[in-house]
Amino acid sequence: MPGAVYFCISGQITIWLISIFGSTEAVAQVGALGRLAMILNVVGILLGTLVFPRLARLPANRKLLITRFLQIEVALIAFSAVFVGFVWMFPAQTLWILGKSYSGLLYEVILMAAGSCMTLIYGTAFSLCLQRGYILRPSLNISISLGSQVLLLYVFGYSSVQDILAYSIGNGVIQFMLWSIYFFTVVLRTKQ
Repeated sequence: MPGAVYFCISGQITIWLISIFGSTEAVAQVGALGRLAMILNVVGILLGTLVFPRLARLPANRKLLITRFLQIEVALIAFSAVFVGFVWMFPAQTLWILGKSYSGLLYEVILMAAGSCMTLIYGTAFSLCLQRGYILRPSLNISISLGSQVLLLYVFGYSSVQDILAYSIGNGVIQFMLWSIYFFTVVLRTKQ
């Protein structure tokens, strides 16, 4: 239960930080850029419908589980590279979706795309662990996550939209590493 509550709260931390330490304009910018990230929800829904149930039914075979985990994550990383590459090549056209008010966020839209992809990647690693019943102790998960978030705030700051989006990317990388290491640790301890 504590892990679920923390997970719900931590997902909104970028909005909270920019609303506390930034301006109302920055809140609007992050909110608008977040609408572009909704495109990735389609991928998340497909994973939840087609991929996660299959992984949950796999036998407890070390080699098979590691292979499937790597296949899923490498496919997501490749998809994310294409997605971020597209946004990088066409930032003005991507921002056109949001309207003229946000046309100056050329660099920020790339950061938002990268951060959203990192969230998809680490969220998938987290979900793959849950599908197999690999649940990290909440005290360990929350302490690692909070510690890394404080460190990231110190490194990136929190005064601009760019700072908050860079923080989001860093947090995604750390969470991906945490859940991937945990998945491999549990799988390598299995007997087969």
